[in-house]
Amino acid sequence: MMPQRINEWRLFGRKELTIHAWVQFGRRREACLIRNISEHDALIEFETTAPHANQVRLIVDFDGFEVDCDVRRCTDNAIGLFFRPRKVELPAARGQNGTELARQVRELWKHAQET
Repeated sequence: MMPQRINEWRLFGRKELTIHAWVQFGRRREACLIRNISEHDALIEFETTAPHANQVRLIVDFDGFEVDCDVRRCTDNAIGLFFRPRKVELPAARGQNGTELARQVRELWKHAQET
């Protein structure tokens, strides 16, 4: 009898990519790589030990992408982030393609595929 293959199911699909970014926590800022990202969360990796913080700001030097995040999972050199909703998002910013944050994430996906 063959073992059943277990497929991971996520509420929000993630795109695999590698893009350089920064994580800011307090006054410190560290370089990292985004390994996968969805419209609501991301997995980031560090060259050395991951910082220990409950909340961080993820910054990408592309399209002004900055988002406050809650740390949901932490390993030796990686952190799983959940994007915190922006405090105020005007109805015009939502548009027919979802939130402005979702639009920025889609632009990151496109940028990563082009490079």
